[in-house]
Amino acid sequence: MKAYKYQAAGNDFILLVPSPEDPAIQPDGIIRMCDRRMGIGSDGLIILETDDEYDFSMRFYNNDASEGMMCGNGGRCIIDLADRLGLRHRHTPDAYIFKAPDGIHSGRILSRKGNTSRIHLGMNDVGRIEKIPVGKYDSISGSAYKMNTGCEHLVIFKNDIRETDITEEGRKWRYDSMFAPKGVNVDFVEILSPGRARVRTYEKGVEYETPSCGTGVIASAIACFADGCGAESYEILTAENTFKVGFLHEGGMFTEVYIEGDTELVFTAEYHAGRISWSRS
Repeated sequence: MKAYKYQAAGNDFILLVPSPEDPAIQPDGIIRMCDRRMGIGSDGLIILETDDEYDFSMRFYNNDASEGMMCGNGGRCIIDLADRLGLRHRHTPDAYIFKAPDGIHSGRILSRKGNTSRIHLGMNDVGRIEKIPVGKYDSISGSAYKMNTGCEHLVIFKNDIRETDITEEGRKWRYDSMFAPKGVNVDFVEILSPGRARVRTYEKGVEYETPSCGTGVIASAIACFADGCGAESYEILTAENTFKVGFLHEGGMFTEVYIEGDTELVFTAEYHAGRISWSRS
């Protein structure tokens, strides 16, 4: 089975393209492939599959083999891979329409140079936003918002997040009883200016701070709007990349949501019966 190692703003993934003859990968196989000592190593694993109605479908797993959520960075990677594999557009001339765990998405290549591409990914509408009190932990103050942007996110505003211990503070909220039993991803946001913010994210499933999180970047931009920034497009800075996020706000709904950012094909590999061999692309 062909495997492709991608990274998007430091968030890394293994993408697989199985054939009908390939056996299904079991959870222990996912965990092993994602392990940074025993396997290729990644934050998550994505499977590109054929679909009868759409251009393709996307299955996403965290590196602990948990599933059922969308991944914004992974979604951009699978668009790039579909294009490199020559998958045709069945519905529109310049965009892929694909099925993901949270519904139907669209995406297109904005630019490409070698193994690096700039990808536009359309996301689902975001409705209910819940304001959360954050005074229960002394190390955190300010406002916070909970929403689902493909998976559940809690966005917490702070004056300066550069010295924040994301693992310690994020874990408190990820395992807080108010979000049990599934938990929540936690984004810490520092507003730099109207329409511009810095974001750091603790991701459940991987259980550490990742260099970036696409659905978290979107949640952070929407939370900035909800907290009074007023803009409908944002430049979001993470540790490894700068994203552009935009949306429309109508009747309490956030529609036409999109994210733009870079992806990189790092190398290709072969996966056979639990054994991995790879070569640089």
